[in-house]
Amino acid sequence: MKLFQKSALAVAIAAVPFLSVNAMEALDDATLSEMTGQAGVTIETTVDGTQGITIGSIEYTDTADLSNPDDIGGGSLVINGVNSGDAGVTLQGQVWDDANNTWKDGNSTTAQTIDIDVHGNLITETKAVSGTRAGTGNDAGINIGAQKISVGQVLLRSADQQADGTGGAQLVSGLEMTIESGDSSAHILNLSGDQTERTAAIANYKTAHGTSGTIDTGLAGADATEASLAIVSKGKSRISNLNVNALDGAISITGLSYGGGVNGDELMDSTQVIWAKGGNAADGGGVYIQGSDSTGTLSINSIAIGGSSIGSVAIRNINQAGSITRIYGH
Repeated sequence: MKLFQKSALAVAIAAVPFLSVNAMEALDDATLSEMTGQAGVTIETTVDGTQGITIGSIEYTDTADLSNPDDIGGGSLVINGVNSGDAGVTLQGQVWDDANNTWKDGNSTTAQTIDIDVHGNLITETKAVSGTRAGTGNDAGINIGAQKISVGQVLLRSADQQADGTGGAQLVSGLEMTIESGDSSAHILNLSGDQTERTAAIANYKTAHGTSGTIDTGLAGADATEASLAIVSKGKSRISNLNVNALDGAISITGLSYGGGVNGDELMDSTQVIWAKGGNAADGGGVYIQGSDSTGTLSINSIAIGGSSIGSVAIRNINQAGSITRIYGH
């Protein structure tokens, strides 16, 4: 399980830059002038199925406090390509191939709408526009889009190895996964007012958008810790295929999927609340993440150790709603 947690951390680090990719589109004066007076903005983004979006490398260095003999920092985590010149992270568009009943590389487009309501809340919604497949079963009535994320390798490096820019222990390599998604939304709630305004903002959100145990617990936590903002995200998603090598290739995982339903072949409905509080960790500062209320099934077609398969795995009815994770520096 520790291996899976570390792999998930690597994927999370790799995925962060893509969360705001729509906001990075350049807008010229003419485009901005056309937006004047409009009630909100719609941004369409097409991800190429061949070149896509690439990142050369990502490096995280744990700062060392040289004055503290007990400090254990100084090392680095690096995500880069296996070969020189290769991208560390690649995001490619996917389109549905009806003839072969599978996803393939192709240009996919998503549309994101952005509005700010009278309470100062930022409302964003994202829908797949092209390259989609029609949902079936419990997913009927929605369009499902997909994107493929590839990570070259994740290295752990000592301070000397990082200074040289070479070497390191290969934690993960050859990670490739396809993520399917339905409609999603992220509402960033303005909780910067006094207690009366905060209470009203949370009540207004619940009235307008409905509640769940996750929303109730998360917003109650945000209010209790006097967060200045909270992010409520809703979506439908599934990892349809993940292949990866780990621990310098000693372990290989193929055909991993994580989704809803008994066999994990459906999208999962997911609601999550994230809130932030400034200040020192000792005073409660940090980022809080309420566990998602999705219920999923994790399936792995094959786990190989030392080149030989030891079998397959299925873990059903995974639910993380009853947890809150706090992230802060030390």
